[in-house]
Amino acid sequence: MTQNLEHESAGVNVPLRTVVGNPELALDVVRETLRPGALDAPVRWAHVSELDDPAPYLLGAELVLTAGVNLPREPGHYVRRLRDAGVTALGFGLTPTVSEALPEPLRDACVHHGLPLVVVPPRTPFLAISRAVAVALAEEGQREQRRTAVAREALTRAAGDGMGALVTALAERLRGWVALVGPADALVAGHDAPQPLPPEVADLLTTVRAGTGIRSATTELPDGTYVVAQPVYPQATAAHLLVLGRRRRFDGGDRAVLAVGAALLGLVGRAGSDTAELDAAATGLLLGQGDADVLTTLLGTVEAGSWPGPRTAVARTRSPCATTGCARGSTPRSCRCCPAHDSWPWWVCCRSSTGCASTAGSRWPARP
Repeated sequence: MTQNLEHESAGVNVPLRTVVGNPELALDVVRETLRPGALDAPVRWAHVSELDDPAPYLLGAELVLTAGVNLPREPGHYVRRLRDAGVTALGFGLTPTVSEALPEPLRDACVHHGLPLVVVPPRTPFLAISRAVAVALAEEGQREQRRTAVAREALTRAAGDGMGALVTALAERLRGWVALVGPADALVAGHDAPQPLPPEVADLLTTVRAGTGIRSATTELPDGTYVVAQPVYPQATAAHLLVLGRRRRFDGGDRAVLAVGAALLGLVGRAGSDTAELDAAATGLLLGQGDADVLTTLLGTVEAGSWPGPRTAVARTRSPCATTGCARGSTPRSCRCCPAHDSWPWWVCCRSSTGCASTAGSRWPARP
């Protein structure tokens, strides 16, 4: 069944097991309410509500906390509304003034509707749970940033070897199968992707193609495989879609890595031969690869007139410019290496077919 799980990717989240496994909170999970994989479901906030129907005010993926002040005697409708709103779990607080024990009708309703139920002991204030979730989210956010940065560099390096290498690197990074499909869902490139794609995936692709703007959709296959699909950027249409499947749910970090892969696939797929060579040269310079050979490629592209924009190139390398006659402090033809950066390991070279704009007394950019 195709699902819109936008709430799972909007911001950072942590799995429910991180929250209920915090020993300082002493939370008690009602095991019979757990569906398979429920403890891996995302929590993006803990929200306290004593409304008789808080569903209209929720975004999804919350841990809802209540002391049962307005809990109806027959809570089936209340629980179903929370489940339909995308709530990850319900936390029921035991208090001497309202309920000293978990109401059996609430337990039964959560079992029936498959909503995970957590019992909060009297000694644990709801504020402590909210604070613990906030701390866990902050720590997870830092981990995701580091992970995304490492993945971006690895995928960018793979993109220099072509679309097939990039697809393989993305599959290995996210530990799943990957398919890049074009019009009529024809396979353009893939790594361990099932062929043909399951019917549920075809329905998923139809859902994505019917939307507009930046979008994605997720479905769970009958065998328990989670599949996510999104358009390849920077293309404005959904002509090409990136599909990834695996046994684990996709968290915010996974989706960030997937977005990097989609963007790079868009760049690799749309580049012509001249542009592809230029992109590879520029990428190599940014990563500190190739030095002289890469710089020669970049400068040769500018002189040959195949640069797709203004014909001035600025590049940074880890060694002095290898162009014949170009050395620190000299200005052969239109190329100059900047002497102002002696104290740091990058050299800067600017070259233009009409003359170097960095000469004639103009200042170089400040050290990054």
